[in-house]
Amino acid sequence: YPKTNLNLATFEELVQVPYIGEFTAKRILEQRGLHGPFQSVDQLLEIKGVYEKNFLIFRNYLSVDENGH
Repeated sequence: YPKTNLNLATFEELVQVPYIGEFTAKRILEQRGLHGPFQSVDQLLEIKGVYEKNFLIFRNYLSVDENGH
């Protein structure tokens, strides 16, 4: 399964990732819009409504590049 880049992904791409529903996808896009590119996938745990049990699964499908893009 190819990894989805958190800093480039659209809403439609995010909801295709296992355990990321519409609510979480919207939160990810809001966070990115407010604070800029993610430096680490682990930053998703800072988003209200992202639960560790789901994060531990979907983090394997996500990436950010070395430059935070």
